[in-house]
Amino acid sequence: MISTIIDRERYSIGAITLPVSILWSILPPMNFDTLLWFGISGGTLWFAGSLLWQRYVKRTDYAVQSRGSFLLFAIFALLFSVGSFFAGLFTIG
Repeated sequence: MISTIIDRERYSIGAITLPVSILWSILPPMNFDTLLWFGISGGTLWFAGSLLWQRYVKRTDYAVQSRGSFLLFAIFALLFSVGSFFAGLFTIG
């Protein structure tokens, strides 16, 4: 299936061309569960960052009036992001 997408001998990323054997030795084998956990981790991290950005950088009225709820929810989102990242690490292979 992968051989239909990329050439069996070489894989090119822009101007960089790598032998496929080197590429597959760098990347660990990831199944759907691993990619899902890493995606959830990245999305949750982005969401927590946007909450903190609204509260402390943009200082939107709603975020400032909520007092500590934006910060608390961002902390919970960061903890969930770290947990889902470790779940992704444990499902590699």
